[in-house]
Amino acid sequence: MGLIGELFIFLTAFLISLNIFWFSMPIMRKLKWVDLDWFKKGEIWVPTGGMISWLPLLLMGFIMFYFGIVGALVFIWLAMIAAIGGVGFIDDLGRKERQRVGFKPRFLVIAITCSLFAIFFGQPIAVLTETIDSWWLWMPMTALFVAGMVSFENTFGGINGWNGGSTAILAMGLVVITWNTPFLALSLAHLGMVLAFALMYMYPASIFPGDTFPFVAGVSLATIGIFTNNMLWITLLFIPHMADSLIKQLSNRDDISQKKFMKEGKHNIKGKVQYDLGIRPYYYNEKTDKLEIPKYPDKKERLDFTKAMIKIFGPMNEGKIARTIWYIVGANTIFVLILYSLFA
Repeated sequence: MGLIGELFIFLTAFLISLNIFWFSMPIMRKLKWVDLDWFKKGEIWVPTGGMISWLPLLLMGFIMFYFGIVGALVFIWLAMIAAIGGVGFIDDLGRKERQRVGFKPRFLVIAITCSLFAIFFGQPIAVLTETIDSWWLWMPMTALFVAGMVSFENTFGGINGWNGGSTAILAMGLVVITWNTPFLALSLAHLGMVLAFALMYMYPASIFPGDTFPFVAGVSLATIGIFTNNMLWITLLFIPHMADSLIKQLSNRDDISQKKFMKEGKHNIKGKVQYDLGIRPYYYNEKTDKLEIPKYPDKKERLDFTKAMIKIFGPMNEGKIARTIWYIVGANTIFVLILYSLFA
């Protein structure tokens, strides 16, 4: 394909994604597909642009197949993006109507989708990726791997820019890992979409991810990892995400989602907004413009990756916290890539 062709794919995906996200913003405001930015002065409503993050990848997939850049496996990639991304989209759409899909139905749909993917495509992928000698391992490994990556992407976030920037860093690592494979084009398209979103999600955010963006990003990255037989190295890229999950488990196993004292309330976007926030995962101090650990009635801290840093370094600005998390994710990515270059 050549360096020029690779650069063209990345730039095409980036520009298509950037334009889709940018021009969808007024439409989303009109449709009231917006979320409240909890940690700002006043009441700021931000379009949930992540709801359509599947669209740029679907367009890029068909474009690349039409021009013969990628083969038929691209349709498996697109099918997984559409299926898992669809779960996130329905959940986000339901939340706008105050009818959010519960955790159990979401988990069930994702589990079934990943299992069907493993059953129907496990052996064909093993043949196409020349790992047929271990095809029987593909079914359980594939299902668990995809579900795990989607889950880690979805839970590793909560403030402006957090999972946008960290996902972009992982996407760069994916490009390096898949550089000498036939699936580099998919990685470049993935990076283009993720980077476009990350730029618009940087503090102060112009769009929000919702559940759709992390679902789409997670399943896209995981599927490419499966195609290239790099599940181990992709998993190691998620060490900070695993640390976040471990901190939540150790800090408060009974309320990992940190929603026990949260209140949704009712709001009227057109008129005066009345929104009872309850206790959010982080306390925003308007005087200092910094985030702090909330004081819960049950005296538990409910730590996660962000609150662990606040506990260590003290209250910090939302943008500074996101950048610090990016440095940690970036350092881990570089470390994993060094190991990959030595042992892969």
